[in-house]
Order: sequence, then structure tokens, then C-alpha cells
Amino acid sequence: YAGWADAELFQWGNSLAEVKERFARSKAALQKATELDESLAAPHATLGLLAMNVDWDWAEAERHYRKAIELDPNYATAHHWYGEFLTFMGRFDEGLAEMKRAQELDPLSLIISTDLAKIHFMRRDFAAAVEQAKKTLELDPNFTMAHVWLGFAYSLQGRHAEAIAELENTRGLPPLWTTSYLGYAQARAGQREAAVAALKKLESMSKETYVPALSLVLVYVGLDDKDKVFQLYDRVFAERTVSVIDLNVSPGYDALRSDPRFAELLRRARLQ
Repeated sequence: YAGWADAELFQWGNSLAEVKERFARSKAALQKATELDESLAAPHATLGLLAMNVDWDWAEAERHYRKAIELDPNYATAHHWYGEFLTFMGRFDEGLAEMKRAQELDPLSLIISTDLAKIHFMRRDFAAAVEQAKKTLELDPNFTMAHVWLGFAYSLQGRHAEAIAELENTRGLPPLWTTSYLGYAQARAGQREAAVAALKKLESMSKETYVPALSLVLVYVGLDDKDKVFQLYDRVFAERTVSVIDLNVSPGYDALRSDPRFAELLRRARLQ
């Protein structure tokens, strides 16, 4: 049941309703898992992930992560997800320590290695993020998410051609996210026409599949179109399918922080 919950949670859907149904099935499976055996760490870790990414209940997320680690201190995934959570809460040193513990427990995990790069990115240590993402790609040159975070780190370093090249290597993702990430990097590189084309492509995709508002937001952030970003965030909050937990720490939002409307976003996300 715990594995079924993970499988539901990590799939996407062709409609908003389908995504919501997957979340509901994941929660039901986790409830069954904990009914069968309250001592298992895995269901609690995934309950933490659901609370963090779906319910936006930060206190509940931390409670479940800590419970998972208490039940099984050697469960790498619990340390991994808790490390992400702590980082997004702005508790950078604690987050880094948890992620490094996860890597000690599972040194060949590609996603843990990649998310260690993500934590360096959130800490604004872009050089360390680049180095760590490259270490992941040494293990597997085709691991898509490592290309994503390497591309984002390059973009924030101003290495735009390299960023675009990395984000073109994200074909393993759903096409909407490849388009969104690439559009963001193109916008930051000053390639406005390419970024606008990415937005049009996302709008076209939305006629056939579910395209979350946050995928559009990312491109508009790259274009520095603040009005459109804040307008679209009303849809992000209405949809509640993609977490907003990185709002308070992601360097991608730094250009928005001086705008009074940004403080309102943090309030609505219960991050302030």
C-alpha cells in the first residue's frame, strides 16, 4: 500500500481532475498502510510528502518526516525528503545535514545526489550545485533531473548558453515541464521570442492535457513580467497541484521579493 501510494503520487495526469484523483488514491493507500502497520517508516515519509506538496501543511509534513526517521533512522528516503523540507523552510544547515545523511545511507541514489544539488541551489551556492549535478551525471549521463538543476544553476550564474543546452536534455520529463524549464532559461538569456513561443506551446498543450499554472509562471518569471506572475498565482492557489513551498527560498523568485504582492503570496502559502 505504501508503494502504491508513491506510484500514484509520482504520476502526472491529463486533467486537473485526474491529478486530484491520484492524490486522493495516494492518501487512501497510506491510510490503509498505517492501519495495517503503524510501525512502518515508509508511509509516514510519504504522508510528509503529501502534506508538503499537496496539502501545504508544513507542521504536519515535519511531524510525519520526524516520525518516519524515529521509526527507522536508516531509511534514506525520509532523510532525503525531510532535508528538502527543511531547506524550503529556510533551515538550510539542517536541510543540508539531512540530505548528506540520506546520501550516506544510499550513496548510489541518483535522485538524492541530484536533490543535494538542488539544496546547494536554494542556498545560492551555485558553484556547489553545478559540481554536485555533474557528479550525478557521472553516475548516469541520462538522468534528467540532474540536467534540470545543472541548467538552473548555470542560468543563475549567467552561463545562459550552457543552461539552455542542459535544459534541452530534459526529454525524459513530461513535455510541458521541458517546455517550461527551457522557456525560463531562454527568457533569462534574453531570447524573448523563444520564451514567448514556449508560452504559446504551453497554451496549445493545455487544450489536450493538464498544464499547471506554475509551468507558465516560471516562464513569466524569466521574462520579468511581474504582473502576469502575480495574476497566474491565483490559478496556482486554486489548483493546488504543485507545491509553493519553495517561494520563500528559491533564488528564482528574488526579483519579485521587493514587490508588496510577494509578501501576500507568502501569507497565502502560510510561509510568513
